[in-house]
Amino acid sequence: MEEKKQNEINLLDLMSMFVAWLRTVGHKLLIWSGNIVRLMYRKKWYVMAVLFIAFAFGQYLARPSERVYKAEGTALILGPDAQTVRQIFRQLENADARNEHTSLATKLNLPDSVASNVQEIKAFYMIDFLRDSVADKVDFSDSHSLTDTMNVRMRDRVYIRMKTKNIAQVPQVEAAIVHFLNSNVVVKAQYKAKINDLQNQISICNRELNRIDSLAGLYYFRDNDNAQMSFERNTLVMGEQRKQLFYGDLMRIQQLRNDAEMRLSKFTQPVEIPSALVVSPVPINSRFKFAVYSLLFGLIAGLVLAGFLESISIIMQFLKEKS
Repeated sequence: MEEKKQNEINLLDLMSMFVAWLRTVGHKLLIWSGNIVRLMYRKKWYVMAVLFIAFAFGQYLARPSERVYKAEGTALILGPDAQTVRQIFRQLENADARNEHTSLATKLNLPDSVASNVQEIKAFYMIDFLRDSVADKVDFSDSHSLTDTMNVRMRDRVYIRMKTKNIAQVPQVEAAIVHFLNSNVVVKAQYKAKINDLQNQISICNRELNRIDSLAGLYYFRDNDNAQMSFERNTLVMGEQRKQLFYGDLMRIQQLRNDAEMRLSKFTQPVEIPSALVVSPVPINSRFKFAVYSLLFGLIAGLVLAGFLESISIIMQFLKEKS
């Protein structure tokens, strides 16, 4: 009983210590906030000047001619896999406008007036949860674990994101990206090999359907007058009790052929963007967003300047002292 009471007392003491710590921290925060407010008041003109400059600079960066928009979409891959397309796409991600051989204008065969408006082009893997062929997540951080065997990278699609200053040029850049990927030698070879494989599957299924159909016709109409005797499940069977049916085999091969034909009908080109790149109407550097950022930055810079001006005499005295 005394031990239980001692435990309860220790718990109450712990709670009271925590409350006392919160009270101390809150008191120090209030004092610190008060000092900051007094510093801002003493140097209010400097702080206001820095805030104004930061706000004006932020609005300058968010002017209409410099606004950047995002265009995103899913690219379906037929033939090659997502890893191959990602490796080819790195040429666009690492493009440098300062070098003629590595610029977007050269890689995508675009005019300089169009390529100069493209700020960024990137491709990302798409993650499939539960291996059900449904894209559930875009791996923007490119940090998905390769040891995860349940949530895997999808092999037949990647997510493309582009940042541009001119949304009217998005279709032109999109067409250039698709042409760049589809013109790659490796992509075209794997695409052609996959088409040949599907065509061979369809050809095999057609031959098997004809063979089974001919065999069924011969078997169904064949006269069998000879008595037959056999054992089935420890039972003596006299004569033919049933005829073998080929319906199940025919339907199974027909299903295989339909699946191959359906997949082949989708092979219009190695890489395509079915829904096109969708442009977000809200710019990345909108006026409101940059206004908030610039005011926060200006406030911090103004406080730093105010603190420096308050301590400039101490700093100068320290610098003049001899060691």
